[in-house]
Amino acid sequence: MASILLSRSLQALRLSEPVGLRALSTTPAALKAGRLKKAKADSSADAPSPLKAGRPKKPKADPTADLPSPPKRPNSPFTRFFKTFYAAEKHTFIDSAGKTKVSDVARAAGKAWAALPEAEKKEHEAASKAEYTAYAAAMTRYLDTLQPAERAALEKKAGRKFQTPGGKHVAKLAIRERAGNPGRASSPFFEYLKAQRDVIQVEHAGELEGLTPMQTNLKVVSLAAQKWHTLTADESQKWKDECARKRQAYKDWVETQPDKGKLLGPK
Repeated sequence: MASILLSRSLQALRLSEPVGLRALSTTPAALKAGRLKKAKADSSADAPSPLKAGRPKKPKADPTADLPSPPKRPNSPFTRFFKTFYAAEKHTFIDSAGKTKVSDVARAAGKAWAALPEAEKKEHEAASKAEYTAYAAAMTRYLDTLQPAERAALEKKAGRKFQTPGGKHVAKLAIRERAGNPGRASSPFFEYLKAQRDVIQVEHAGELEGLTPMQTNLKVVSLAAQKWHTLTADESQKWKDECARKRQAYKDWVETQPDKGKLLGPK
């Protein structure tokens, strides 16, 4: 009986509270309901405006749009043969659905290639080699015309790095053979060595007799170094000036090249 009276007293006290105080209830259910309400309000505030959401994004300009496409790599000898074989034999490898089974054609082409007379294989190999030679020259010229930023954009679009055919050695030779290239200058000593090599070989012919080419080269460098250390300040300055002149001539030539950033290298 006492508990009933206590419950009714609390209910009466609750109803007698002002509305504002009743809203500040701290029961778990009330707190949970308040958090959900606040979360909904926050999410609606963060939601993008219907006008903004419906506005189409402006597509980014393609930096490679105005650049020429790289030369296409030629086919291998077998690929050349396969294309001819496929055109001639594909009608014999059609399945029940009327489609050509390329995997069966490829297996048959592999067996036909293995049985091909050596003379016919050499014809495909010679044609492929000629195409690759033309491709290598075209690709080298193409890479030489690109600025570093243009090359990086094309490589990003293609998803791979562009390599000069033949590797770095061929790339260096191609640069060396460009029209007007005066060549890179070496150190003052090596400029002196290039000028004195023939003289040293004549003056020390007896010492160099019977040596291998590698031994001869090392001996000539050693003899040139000995002579270099006997030069006066004015004589050595002459080679320093020559070296500086050649370096400046090379820099001036590089400035006329489309890929000057690559030729000069990082600063």
